[in-house]
Amino acid sequence: MRRILFSPDGGEGGTSKANEPSKDAAAPPAASTVMQSDAKEGDAAELVELKRKLEDEKQGRKKDQTRLSELEDENRRLKTPPAPTPAPAAAEQKKRFMDGWTFFDK
Repeated sequence: MRRILFSPDGGEGGTSKANEPSKDAAAPPAASTVMQSDAKEGDAAELVELKRKLEDEKQGRKKDQTRLSELEDENRRLKTPPAPTPAPAAAEQKKRFMDGWTFFDK
């Protein structure tokens, strides 16, 4: 069974007049830039590819610099001798009740 599809404005199939841009509307600035440009589609594809390569290279440099910094920090940590641990202080002994005293001392 076949069904016929009608457009929302009630006309028979095809394009709808509601979707067509009005002639009074001004073109967006990007559209005028594209129309005035002398660049070709192939040039645009090449530019996109070059930009992608440039971004990849920048990301690679960032990773390299990060890794270099990590290695320098680890190198510094390994080359620096550990700080000497302080010797524990001897606990002062309490005096005993009878140390140095006798019954006859005043």
